[in-house]
This record gives sequence, C-alpha cells and structure tokens, in this order.
Amino acid sequence: MKNKFLKIFSLILSFGIIISGAPNVLAGGEFSKPKTQPMSTNMKQAMDIWANQLKYSPMYAEDGGKAYFWSWNGVKCKEDFDTFVKKYKENADNTTSARSLPDSEQNENWMTMPSFGNCYALESFEESKDPDPKKYLLRIDEENHLIYTVRKSENLYLFTFYLASCIEPTDAKLCRSCFAVSSNMLNIKNILLPVDRTLLD
Repeated sequence: MKNKFLKIFSLILSFGIIISGAPNVLAGGEFSKPKTQPMSTNMKQAMDIWANQLKYSPMYAEDGGKAYFWSWNGVKCKEDFDTFVKKYKENADNTTSARSLPDSEQNENWMTMPSFGNCYALESFEESKDPDPKKYLLRIDEENHLIYTVRKSENLYLFTFYLASCIEPTDAKLCRSCFAVSSNMLNIKNILLPVDRTLLD
C-alpha cells in the first residue's frame, strides 16, 4: 500500500514539474508560437481602402476605382489575379474596338451600378444569358490590376468589372464588382483602356 502511495505521489510530483516548466518550453522550445510578420506598407494602404470602400469604389472615387482594384487584385488577391491572367491572357484583347462587336441583348444589367455575388469562371458570367463568346471582348490591364469585359448594343457599351478570387490555387474565378454603361459611366471612364475611351467620344 505504501509503495502504491509513493508511486501515485511520484506521478503527481512529475506532472507538477512538467506543468510548471511548460511556459518555458512553449516560449523557447520547438512549440513556441511563430512570430507575426510586420504588415507591409501596401497591405496597410489596402486595408485603409477596404475600411473606406464607399469613398474608393468605382461608383464614387475620383480615380474611377483605380486604387480600389489595386487593393483587391494587386494586394489582397494578387496570386488569384496572376492565376487568372495566366489562364486567360491568350483570350484577352486590348486593341480591338468594341464597335466591331455584334449587338448583345440588353438586360437588367445594362445600367451603371455595383454588383456583388459569388465566384465563378468568366464564362459563367459572360455567356450564361447570352452564350456567344464573340459578343464580348475581355480586357486585362496588368499594370492597373484590372479585369473587365465590354459588350455593344447599338450605340451603347456595357463594361463589367471583376475582382479575382480563387477558391483553389489553380482556379481562375472571379466575382463581379460593377457594371457601367457608356451613357452614364461617371468616373469609371478614367480606368478604361485607351481603345475603350474612344468609344465615349
């Protein structure tokens, strides 16, 4: 009985020593918490933009949303943006005028307004209601971290802007950010590529 008592006492004492030494092990041993990396200047600036999205959004910003798209496609989702560019670069056309496009059917999206929703492949957005890839042009502006498409209907042009957002590292998924129609583009015209600015003349 005495031996049994000594064994139990010894186990309790050992457990107490382990517990009392645990903070030292965690602080200096292999179980220590990883040090947090200091936040980059770009990330701090991007966070300020996200905290003031109304001010920086394409619908209201003086720069037409240039800083807004930079914060998402150039900082937060840069890898996703690069994944999309890699997959779709051959499909992009930054030189052909949208005047050469056949007319698309106008729907409820033919107005200047923000858009929010889930992530899908580009074709799910552009071809689901009007399934003809020849009716839109994909623009990719890597310098300004922009992805948008343009469609034509008679003398009107619809621009749809996207945010890159991959679900898996190899996916090239997007979410819509906003629509803009040439008759009422507000400041969004400031971020168009030169080939599309001529449509507004």
